[in-house]
Amino acid sequence: MNYKQNLHTHSTFCDGADIAEEMIVEAIKKGFDSIGFSGHSYMHYSPDHSMSLEGTDAYKSEIARLKEKYKDSIKVFCGLEFDMYSQIDLSGYDYLIGAVHYLLYGNEFVGFDRRQDVVADVINRYYGGDGMKYAKAYYNALSNLPQYGKFDIVAHFDLITKRDHIVSDESWRAIRYDAMWQPPMEHDLQGFRKYRVAGANVGYDARKAIDFSKSVDSSAWPVAVMVEREKSDWGEFVERP
Repeated sequence: MNYKQNLHTHSTFCDGADIAEEMIVEAIKKGFDSIGFSGHSYMHYSPDHSMSLEGTDAYKSEIARLKEKYKDSIKVFCGLEFDMYSQIDLSGYDYLIGAVHYLLYGNEFVGFDRRQDVVADVINRYYGGDGMKYAKAYYNALSNLPQYGKFDIVAHFDLITKRDHIVSDESWRAIRYDAMWQPPMEHDLQGFRKYRVAGANVGYDARKAIDFSKSVDSSAWPVAVMVEREKSDWGEFVERP
C-alpha cells in the first residue's frame, strides 16, 4: 500500500526554513495523508541547531493548534527528534525519533554533520586520520541509543555517509559499511529491530519550499523516512509488512 507521509520534518522552530503551517498547507496540496513534525530537542552543546526550552513549549502549543485546525484535511502529529545527549523530558509527544548528531570525545561534544573540510578535520584531529575508527565511533554511539529512551524511529542511521566525497577513493564506502557490522554494533542491531521505522538521510536533507519531488528506496526497512526542513521535498513512502 502506497501512502504519502513524512514524520521527520523540521520547521522554523529549529533549523527549518518554513513555518509549520506553510508545510501543512503544502502537504495537503500534495495529497498527503499525514505529516509529523520532529523539532530538534534542546541541546545545550548546540543551541543554534535545536529548539530552546521555551521554544519547545511554543512548538508543542503551535502543533496542537494546527492539529485541531486541519483535522478534517490531514493528520498532524507532534514528534521530537531527540539527540542522544540532550537530557530533556521526553513526555508529551505523539512519537519520538532517536538520533546521534554528536560524538562524545572525552568531555567534548564533536559535531560531524558538517561541511566537507570540517568532517575531514574531525577525522584527523580526533581519530588520527583513521576513517574506520571514526565510522566505528558513530555506530558504537548509535548502538547505545536505546539506553536513552523508547524511540519509535531511528533517524538517519547512515548519517556518516553524507560526506562520502571527503575520501578520494572507493575505500570509504567499504569502511562505513564494514564499521556498521563491527562489535558491538553487530550484536546491538538486534535491538533496533524492535523499531518500526528507520530513517535514511543522505540526499534528503532539504531546507526550501519548492517541489516535493524526492523519494527514497525503503526496500531494506519497514519505512524509510527522509529529513525534511521545508515543504519542497516531500516524498512518497511505502508501507511494508
